[in-house]
Amino acid sequence: MSKECKCSFVIPFKIAVDNKSRLSYFRQCIGSVLNQTDDSWTAVLVDDASDNQELDDFIKEVTDSHPGKIICHKNNVNVGAGVSRNIGVDIAAEEFGADVIMFLDSDDLSHPKRTEKVARAFATKDADVIYSPFIPIDEKGIEIPEDKFPVNIRKIMNNNRHPSVGKEVWKSIVSKEMYINLTSATNVRTKLAKRIPFPNLRSSEDSITWMLYSACGGIFDFIGDIPSKYRIPQNVKNNSLSTEFGKENFYSDFAEAHVKAYSECLKYAKERKAISAEEIKPLTELVFENLAEELRTGGMHEMADRFLKQKYVFEEEMI
Repeated sequence: MSKECKCSFVIPFKIAVDNKSRLSYFRQCIGSVLNQTDDSWTAVLVDDASDNQELDDFIKEVTDSHPGKIICHKNNVNVGAGVSRNIGVDIAAEEFGADVIMFLDSDDLSHPKRTEKVARAFATKDADVIYSPFIPIDEKGIEIPEDKFPVNIRKIMNNNRHPSVGKEVWKSIVSKEMYINLTSATNVRTKLAKRIPFPNLRSSEDSITWMLYSACGGIFDFIGDIPSKYRIPQNVKNNSLSTEFGKENFYSDFAEAHVKAYSECLKYAKERKAISAEEIKPLTELVFENLAEELRTGGMHEMADRFLKQKYVFEEEMI
């Protein structure tokens, strides 16, 4: 297959009025879009109810200087990154006729050749999702040493060394890897992005979406030479979601969301006859053990033990 592919960036953001660092990162993010070697890109910016005049001025400057290429939509209320991405996907499809969505978070940077290589790959390959590696950087843009990586980032980078590609990637995601790709390094055909929107969650919405992309039949591929840059500020207090919402609540919601996603994966796979009844029990055991290990890594040992007991009920319901 070979045809021209229209690629559109979708960039959700929310920047507080007093957060100068986030605004600086966002400017750099937009700069990485403007510096693409292939100028055929378009971009949808989704402002998730920011209240920041300096930000508004920057957005106006960017959209006015790139008419027909950059659209900014502002949400009336804060809905989260996942739902904001869904809004961006719909706008990219309707306003730009985008064939491919290139996800990019507002503090990350795209490789200059991302549009060029992604458009070419989707035009010539039978793939629905194409992802690439990434380089973790600090607030100054300096590469971070591996011993400073969060656990989930190490998992993704380990997978990128031996990327999961092809069909039924969801099985290895749910049973072993959990995290295989970074949002800002993920590109998907618009039809699939519209069919499988991000769930309305404040965490894990991206990894769950990748599982479902595959479970409904999506084919994954990998381009190794266009790494995005992923921002991990080092000189800030812990602002993770597990801190914001309370550690126990965070991990409880995390586990429940992944079990629900696994159930949906099984539903899609059964519809496609891509999994047999005999496969479900051993796969389910691996899924629950994998999730329990995630809980233990987060210090939730008692929760992990309680959670493992639920797999027997789940197996009876699903087989």
